[in-house]
Amino acid sequence: RRIETTIVIERALLRLPVEQRAAVVAVDMQGYSVAEAAAILGVAEGTVKSRCSRARAKLARSLAHLAD
Repeated sequence: RRIETTIVIERALLRLPVEQRAAVVAVDMQGYSVAEAAAILGVAEGTVKSRCSRARAKLARSLAHLAD
């Protein structure tokens, strides 16, 4: 079951636009601060925040069935 969940999450991440995936992976999975992620990605901090927000919303919709 755990492996299946991991696969579902990976597929959901791959469906995100590249920019959103990069931001959310850097901040939420790799633990970089927004400022660090912005520097790594070469964008403004606000851009990282908005990309993460959009990515999280899309992931929440894609993964809602796992909460059951």
